Amino acid sequence: MNTDYCNFAILRTSFFFAAIIAFDIASSQNVFNADDFRTTALPAFERKFVTYATEALQNDSVADLFTRNIHRGSGRRGQGRSQGQAGLSHDDLKQMLNRLKVKVDTKYSNTVGALMRVKEEFERHVQHPSLGPSSGPQQPCCYTGPGVPPGLAPGLRYEGRYRDQVNVTRECVAKTQAASSTPFTMKDEDVVSLMKGNFQNNTDILWQYLATVDGHYVQFPTKDRYCDRGHTTSPLTQRWMVDKLLQSKPLNLVIIVDASVKMNSRVSGKIPPVTHLVMAKDAVRRVAKELAFNDRVSVVVANGSTVTPPGCGDRLMTATPRNVGIISSFLLPLAPSVFPNPDLGQAFQTAYSLLRGEKAAKNVKDTYDVIILLTNGEFVVTNEKKLLAEVKAGQNDLDNKVTHLVYLIQSGSVTPALDTMVKLADLNNQRNSATAWQGESGPVGPVGLLKKLQALVGFFYGDEVAKFYRFFPGLTAAGDMDRVSAYSPRRDPNVGLIITYVVPVYSGTKEPSSLYGAAAIDVSLTSLFDDVIHFQWKLQSYSFIVERNRGLVLVHPKLENPAKQTETDPVFTALEFLEPTFSPEQRRRILMANVSVSSFDAEIVPGRTTYRTGQELLDSEKSPATVLYCRLPDTDYVLGIVIFRSEMTSPSAPVENDVTLGFKGDALYHHQLLAQNKPPEGVCADSGDVRVSDKVTVKFSPEIFTDPEVYIHSKEPTEEIANMTGFLNHEAAPPLTIRPEVLTSVIGDLRIISSMALSRLWQDTSAGGIVERFIGTPSGVFAAYPGISLPNAFDGKKYGWYRESLALPGSLWVSPRLSLTTGERRVSLSTTVGQLPNIFGVTGITVPKRSFAGLFYNTVELCLGSDYTCHLLTDDGYFLDVLHAAPPAQRHVTSVYPWLANVLIRHHVMMPIWCTSLSKGRHSLTYILHVPQTNGVTHEAPVQDKCRQFLLYPVKASNLLVLVVFNRMSGKCSENNIPPESCSSCQRQPGGTKCARCVASPIPPSVCQCPCYCDVDLNVCQDSYRHMTDATSPLTPCYEEPEMPSLTAPGGANRPLPILPPCDHLCPSFEKQADCEKVSQCEWKTELRYPVCDVITTTTSSPTSTSSTLLKSSRSLTSGPGSTYKFGYTTVAGDHQRGGDDTSSLGSGAVAGIVVVVLAVMAALLLIGYYKLIRPRVFIRLLETESAAGVQEACNSAQYHSKTDSLDLNVPAVSPSGIFAAAPVSTGMTSSRP
Repeated sequence: MNTDYCNFAILRTSFFFAAIIAFDIASSQNVFNADDFRTTALPAFERKFVTYATEALQNDSVADLFTRNIHRGSGRRGQGRSQGQAGLSHDDLKQMLNRLKVKVDTKYSNTVGALMRVKEEFERHVQHPSLGPSSGPQQPCCYTGPGVPPGLAPGLRYEGRYRDQVNVTRECVAKTQAASSTPFTMKDEDVVSLMKGNFQNNTDILWQYLATVDGHYVQFPTKDRYCDRGHTTSPLTQRWMVDKLLQSKPLNLVIIVDASVKMNSRVSGKIPPVTHLVMAKDAVRRVAKELAFNDRVSVVVANGSTVTPPGCGDRLMTATPRNVGIISSFLLPLAPSVFPNPDLGQAFQTAYSLLRGEKAAKNVKDTYDVIILLTNGEFVVTNEKKLLAEVKAGQNDLDNKVTHLVYLIQSGSVTPALDTMVKLADLNNQRNSATAWQGESGPVGPVGLLKKLQALVGFFYGDEVAKFYRFFPGLTAAGDMDRVSAYSPRRDPNVGLIITYVVPVYSGTKEPSSLYGAAAIDVSLTSLFDDVIHFQWKLQSYSFIVERNRGLVLVHPKLENPAKQTETDPVFTALEFLEPTFSPEQRRRILMANVSVSSFDAEIVPGRTTYRTGQELLDSEKSPATVLYCRLPDTDYVLGIVIFRSEMTSPSAPVENDVTLGFKGDALYHHQLLAQNKPPEGVCADSGDVRVSDKVTVKFSPEIFTDPEVYIHSKEPTEEIANMTGFLNHEAAPPLTIRPEVLTSVIGDLRIISSMALSRLWQDTSAGGIVERFIGTPSGVFAAYPGISLPNAFDGKKYGWYRESLALPGSLWVSPRLSLTTGERRVSLSTTVGQLPNIFGVTGITVPKRSFAGLFYNTVELCLGSDYTCHLLTDDGYFLDVLHAAPPAQRHVTSVYPWLANVLIRHHVMMPIWCTSLSKGRHSLTYILHVPQTNGVTHEAPVQDKCRQFLLYPVKASNLLVLVVFNRMSGKCSENNIPPESCSSCQRQPGGTKCARCVASPIPPSVCQCPCYCDVDLNVCQDSYRHMTDATSPLTPCYEEPEMPSLTAPGGANRPLPILPPCDHLCPSFEKQADCEKVSQCEWKTELRYPVCDVITTTTSSPTSTSSTLLKSSRSLTSGPGSTYKFGYTTVAGDHQRGGDDTSSLGSGAVAGIVVVVLAVMAALLLIGYYKLIRPRVFIRLLETESAAGVQEACNSAQYHSKTDSLDLNVPAVSPSGIFAAAPVSTGMTSSRP
């Protein structure tokens, strides 16, 4: 009886199954059952993904190689990370800082020494022109030869140091337009030889200059810099620039401009007409242009009231080019007022208020405080007593040291205000009886200047005013007359930030009267401080440089490399913003540092590899650290290092005779593929790149080289490639271009990365859709398989896969990534090698998009139907361009599904993160998704609209999320980006989208904005960012993925790329069936629900193999006991859902409609008999099987329970909808983010 019953059930199973499908298709269109996904399908994908990633990455096996090397190295020194590392004492830390200080000081001393040698030889030439060999014909800097475009002087070639075309074989000359017609010839070849020697012997030196005060100019190397229509515009040729070298203090300067009606007086005989006010405005612009960056200035316009440039409040402007432009724009529309008399009392009150502001800020301890008055004096002073009282009050507040300089435009014999002008200039020093102040017995301030200039001089009035600095005493001590002045870092369009060092040149004795000109050298800030920028100690410890006078930071791991090119002048940041955990007293101690080492302990958020990853730092856990600091000799710079207590262990140092690899490496140096006349076997070309199919290649980070910036932007010499190759092959010692302090770590890493063991491990696990393998270590060693020749600028440590993996040790990091070998966007998986505290690096793989989609679709087959749309996201809310071919790259959930973003933000699942890019002057908005690790999140129970139902499910131990929504096409869903479901700032614009609301303004927590940016509040007057210490200012630096440099760009290859055969593409890299089937060894796996391209196999793969894990259809994982699926039909969506050229699948809308109608009729006939013949629990079991064997197994189970209702199917309890309140947000390491 039971056998007949089960046979009958087997025969009719397909009919019943079809009936239920039809029923479910009809009924489920308005029901979103999240449990169908999160109880079986998505956990199955999660298990398969983790299994695949673990087997494919082989991080445990790689970590084992490093660990075995540590143990094996106990008998040899310098073989990597030895056991029993000793803790660092405080003296060890002081020695570490002192070694770094010596390196930086040596660079500075060598640069200044080179400058002084040029100065001394130039002075010898000037004072004894007959000595020395004569130089050859002069090459013009500002080339204007016939038929040759300006700037294209003969002999130019690319030089990596300058990132530009220059002629490094000789000097060039130029002169100003106003210079004497007398030709200037550098007759002494010794001066030029010194310049050439400096260039060859000191890679930190960029441009070298000589200039005379009468406008002649020499430059090495040759290039059209500071040129305008054949003449030089170098400030070094200006008398004011050279004179300022002798000034011992910077300026705080306020210029008062009389704008009363009388200043509209015209100068007779001038065409076009010139008024006194126009002359005064021109003088202000001339003065402002001649100020140094450490000077401060402002303008007060005096008419019936007073006006100053907007936005500065009670402070002066730093004299940067940006602020000089602001002053010029402020004066441009200025016209005389209708008031007959300027209110000088209020004008001087405002001027002294500005000077008081600088004193209160204590920016610079010792300055010249100066007020300049520009007027014609053709007015009546109505209240001289009040005016002088304002001056006296201001002098009392400023220690009676403010100097008044009055420049009087005289157009007639009568100047009504002359007596008052005399008193303002004399400040009661009573040089004659007319200058005495009534009721004052002694001087109010220092003796000033009153200079009367006839109006007929016109614009020469500005020339005289611009010489005001000569009024102040210069340097008098003999040693100080040769003082080297450093001009604040400024932007060079090619090199980034540079510093100019200048020293005066004399024609006789060292005194101002014999000042002849100046010698100068430009130095790259990056080259000068590259030992600080590339300081390496373990993973997190770091170093910094801060300027003492204003407390601004020049170098810090939160800042961009100073070599990075910017579009605007640099703006530096205060120490309190970059180091908010330092107390005010600790910051004060740093700025007051002397040359000896001092220290303090602090709690700091780690660290070098955590900064600039996009990780939120505001609430991050702090770690104890020791901060050591000292002033660099003869400079205003303070050097500091931060060593975290967890990293206070010392690696063993290499001995002199143990600095080789120790064995013949199996890896190739990456440029070895290009350095030989006959490339190694297996070398091929792919999309302009060069790679080798069966070898690992090694590339070093630029920071391990002695001159990183020169290495990045230069061709690697053939002999240097040969040295690197010999080093890897155990045929030579390490090249001298590698920094000695990192050599121990580099060799320790190379013993693994260049070994046969790693090559075999990677080659044996190359299946499973993997097209690339790579690894990066903290020492700067990067390896790739298949091998690839990379540009010098490539640095694996700068990319997100490395930084993010180190920030979240042990997690799986998924990200879109440009392929090293093809340039196509693919999916990368990465994770750390080892666990804290022994992390050896980060290893990763690259997988084609379709292969990764196959891993998902062949596990979660419900997403292949026409009811649901599934997406893969990363935990920053961006969609992976994997499951759908149509969407543009870098789409965010706020722009794709704004209604969903609003829901997630309201329930604090999607949290905003503001970061700050100081190099760009921007705050940027990003997001982080904190999704509960238990069941994910789904729509709230009251939501009836199927288009607003969803499931967001986290893949544990990774940053990957799965989003499931109703199919937008078949469900006729619209996103309706209108309130309350809208997100603002979503209109994509070149260079980014501006935020509607910025971090500094109050933003309600429920406001939704697409990722956007807003400008940092720049205080242009102080040339610094405003509110950088407020709670509203984000502490997190922004992360930007570096662009992949081109191999054919400067610094890419050591010579033009050879003609090579094209590379064979790996089968998984084909995204389309037609392309796959063109290759004989590849086949389109049509037996899979979501076909992919793979290598033709003759034997069945093991179920646990990597290839099987990725490609095998996983129905056994998505059905069985405990499953809650309702769908077992085989219809799939069209190509708009699945992508590729898969023509073997069904899913047309018309066919599906017919099937639904037919199956519905069958269901009506069969359902009655079904419910009478077969128990409901048995049918549920039948629904969960897909084969006759499964049906037979269910029947056997039914026979056992035929007389009882106690059949237990182990269906797990499922939590209800509205899971926001049911599951707390996890913040542990198992979450997608900490």
